[in-house]
Amino acid sequence: MLYLFDKAFNSLELIGQNNQQLIDELNNMMQNSQHEYTCVKAAECLGKIVPGNEQAIARLVALIEQSADKFIPIQAASSLTEIAPDHPQAPIIIEPSIFDVVRQLLEWLIEEKKSNKDELKRRWAAETFNHIVSKSPQAVKALIYMIENIPDENIIRDAVRLLGAFGLNDREAIALLIELSYHSNFVISMSAIGYLGGANEIQVEVIKVLINMIYYAPDIRIYAASSLGKILKRYPLSSAVSTLKKYMQSHIYTDRDFDTYCKLYEVLSQCTQTMPFPDYYEAWHS
Repeated sequence: MLYLFDKAFNSLELIGQNNQQLIDELNNMMQNSQHEYTCVKAAECLGKIVPGNEQAIARLVALIEQSADKFIPIQAASSLTEIAPDHPQAPIIIEPSIFDVVRQLLEWLIEEKKSNKDELKRRWAAETFNHIVSKSPQAVKALIYMIENIPDENIIRDAVRLLGAFGLNDREAIALLIELSYHSNFVISMSAIGYLGGANEIQVEVIKVLINMIYYAPDIRIYAASSLGKILKRYPLSSAVSTLKKYMQSHIYTDRDFDTYCKLYEVLSQCTQTMPFPDYYEAWHS
């Protein structure tokens, strides 16, 4: 149901060009729907079909200024940036005040999850959050600040998830994921370790950290090995091959950790496909 609702508006954008009947219907929906988010979606759709549509812009501005629902102004501002990025009200989601917007929306999402009141609204809120974070680097900084300064595990857990989705090109974000891997409770630590496999910055440091976990953190060893396989597939490192070989030779019979042994064997087999054979051969025999 939710998926079909979202797809319906996307489809209208594709078929609405030069369709006056559809344009009139969207305008009516935008002005008269009892559900404010439907008004937002209709206005955004209308603004994309008819670029610069003044009624769509005016309706979004009115929702930003007048809605009593704290979620709707954020979503309306997001839609406004889609159809009129130069409008004075649009920068609400890209200026330094982004921190306040991100925190408010994240806290609101968690509150809605707990109350389980409106699944449709939660989905819309999540999409708005994703849009904000993907469009503004400042949003990633806001997530980092919240993780470091707000002692609420629910907020931290959701912020880490978003950091793993949108912060993997940010050195500071990856450094924080490393810190969380070592110094968090089990759930958050596992989440952070999993995201490290997708890091696109400081990859050598990430690889060293994951190998260190394999050597010295038996409780999370298998998770670190899995994440290591993901990053080595994209950034093969010769020193990782020789280090993993040493680990497998020296620890397997002592620790009897056959699951990790199998995972590392898989990682090394994968390296034979991603590294030039001479490099792999030299690393293995070094």
